[in-house]
Amino acid sequence: MGVPKSRSRPFWVWLAVGGIQSRTTAMLCFWLAICLSIGGFLGGFLVSPWLFLGLVFVPAAPWYWFGIQWVDENSQWPATATKKRR
Repeated sequence: MGVPKSRSRPFWVWLAVGGIQSRTTAMLCFWLAICLSIGGFLGGFLVSPWLFLGLVFVPAAPWYWFGIQWVDENSQWPATATKKRR
């Protein structure tokens, strides 16, 4: 798709950050997963047990984090690749 890569991305990285165009957006997703996890945990105790469903974001946060780290070390973000061509 026009993104220069030193290595092709593993499937788990593609699932984590495949459609994300910049590191900033990926970090936003990471922090959103953290906030939704914390909100689900606290809301489950304070508001409704149904809010414990927010804990499904707990595994998403490290998955985003490791995906971001993999792209930083082994590849390039598409938005960065576009800016460097100019």
